Amino acid sequence: ETLTVSDNQACAIRIDGVDVRDVPITAARSAVAVVAQHDHLFDTTVRDNLLLGDADADDDRMRAACSAVALDGWLDALPGGLDARAGENGNRLSGGERQRLMIARALLAESSILVLDEATAHLDPDTEARVLAGVARWRRGRTTVHIAHHAAGLGRPDLVLHVDGGRVREVQPPPPE
Repeated sequence: ETLTVSDNQACAIRIDGVDVRDVPITAARSAVAVVAQHDHLFDTTVRDNLLLGDADADDDRMRAACSAVALDGWLDALPGGLDARAGENGNRLSGGERQRLMIARALLAESSILVLDEATAHLDPDTEARVLAGVARWRRGRTTVHIAHHAAGLGRPDLVLHVDGGRVREVQPPPPE
């Protein structure tokens, strides 16, 4: 998967080398998972919300996804654990718990491309760093697109694009330490 930016500011998104405009819509939808800042959780259990990412996930896999997004301690302390109810749109969870649960659900989907659209915006810097490190480990070798107003905490991306006034420019990421 690559995102190519040409000198004339035109972009092409390719999935396995094929322009996304040439990929059947059902294939494109299954190749991309998106977690938005204000995404939705359903008024059912934590387990059921996670199973939307992978209907075949067992408890160990769901717990691993929660651990990747720094929810393992929360899940262990939660009365009912995976069987606790999330509430209507996750109203029984804090904002940070909601966001991390939605990211865990997306990790379980194992999509070719994961888009995190301000998905960690309401996390404190330490938690955000732990979540993004867990996401990077889980998704090693696959494309993850972070859309953020602030690049702090995003780690060491392979490519940084700055969008301003409808124009896209590539910004070199900092060299490894």
